Amino acid sequence: MKFDPSNKNDVDLLVDTIDAHIEDASIEMFEDGHRDHLGASLIGDSCSRKLWYLFRWVKPAKFESATRTQGQVLRLFNRGHREEPAIIKLLEKSGHRFLPVPEGQDQHRITLKCNGHLGGSLDAVGYLPEIFNFDDQVLYEFKTAGETQFRRLKKAGVKADKPLHWAQMCVYGKDKGIHHGLYLCVNKNTDEIYIEFLVLDWNLAETMEMKAEAIIEADEAPAKIAMSASHFVCKWCNFKDVCHYDEPVDVNCRSCKHSKAVENSQWKCKLADQVIPKDVVKLGCELHEGI
Repeated sequence: MKFDPSNKNDVDLLVDTIDAHIEDASIEMFEDGHRDHLGASLIGDSCSRKLWYLFRWVKPAKFESATRTQGQVLRLFNRGHREEPAIIKLLEKSGHRFLPVPEGQDQHRITLKCNGHLGGSLDAVGYLPEIFNFDDQVLYEFKTAGETQFRRLKKAGVKADKPLHWAQMCVYGKDKGIHHGLYLCVNKNTDEIYIEFLVLDWNLAETMEMKAEAIIEADEAPAKIAMSASHFVCKWCNFKDVCHYDEPVDVNCRSCKHSKAVENSQWKCKLADQVIPKDVVKLGCELHEGI
């Protein structure tokens, strides 16, 4: 076909095709597949069953919602990551001093816990400007939010409105021996900034680590958070069909009832009684039995 700019059908096809190509490119560029570890950034989620499904690779994570495609959501996540260096530069300009990222790493990371199966990365660690005469290290967490979420955050605060972020910061703080955190969120619509200075709760961090350990060691799925798939927590959950309608799980070693998370971030096959090579974990075998 030869594109005709004067033909409305051709123009509509062009626009739709470019949009579809951008969607595909976004998924290819920004979707990094299953995580090897259970992320501390998610451990505050109210549904342990969802976290267990995620950890056991029951199905690929999908970020689409009722109003946004997967590619759109992934681009939004990426935009948030791109915002971080700009925020750090602004804070440095005003006197904040940041520790360098350890050599060979792209981010500050927490020590892997629960036999190496719980992990996470920090946005920044540093010190407040000298004018405050505060010598303790501070954990910095940077987020972005749309207008509605931003207004809700300003009204309720981090602990009430962003429990996952709060739990995440507490786990990171306990791991690094840091008692204070600075949470900074940028409004993606207006560039308004919201900041909270927080005293981190190490007791909550301990509770979250115990929760993670229970999820990681569980051979069976934790209890459902609701019995109906139409419940507001379940309605847009990626694992709704597995949880409520017995959808078959993806085939890999982690989604098999014969596998077990063991030390050093490894997985063991209970049938073969041996550690599974990392490249094999993604594949599964003919003896796979879904969890």
